[in-house]
Amino acid sequence: MNETVEHDSIDCNKKDELLELYAFFQNDITSETMLKLTNQVEELNPAHLFLLIATGGGDPREPLRFFNYIQAKGIKLTTINIGCCASAGVTLFLCGDDRVCPAYSSFVLHEPHAPGKQYITRKMVEDNIAFNKKIEENTYHFISHRCGLEQKKWDEWHSCENVFISSQEALEHKIATSQQSIQIPRNAK
Repeated sequence: MNETVEHDSIDCNKKDELLELYAFFQNDITSETMLKLTNQVEELNPAHLFLLIATGGGDPREPLRFFNYIQAKGIKLTTINIGCCASAGVTLFLCGDDRVCPAYSSFVLHEPHAPGKQYITRKMVEDNIAFNKKIEENTYHFISHRCGLEQKKWDEWHSCENVFISSQEALEHKIATSQQSIQIPRNAK
């Protein structure tokens, strides 16, 4: 049995009892965009989510929240880089149990920082520095847990303003688990 259910930018393919959900995430990572994705996943309750990602990044806290949600629901997650995953997009990509980066895809890393407004007082600057340090520690621990990235490599990458990582380098550093071709159902939007 093959059935397709459309919901906003998400298509759902039902084959027998297995529910596969293909979600295209081509937005900035904000609490609003991640909440919309989470709500759609909650409503459709798939057994397996294929998240196709192309993003310039955003709030570095949101992918970690999404990872915890997916883990708690017991949903198998396959992430696919369909272009470039930058900044917090790399963290979102790493949420996948299986992580696919076709040969033409890439990643951009930089030091994590908290989103927000201009800071004007010394105390606000000190608090922001402490907050950014905590976000960087959490991000490194998550990345290290997901792909085994060593502290030395993390420090090397963060000594630069931006680091471009090819799909081949992503495989070498276990950011990606596969470089296979993408097979998206024809009825996916």
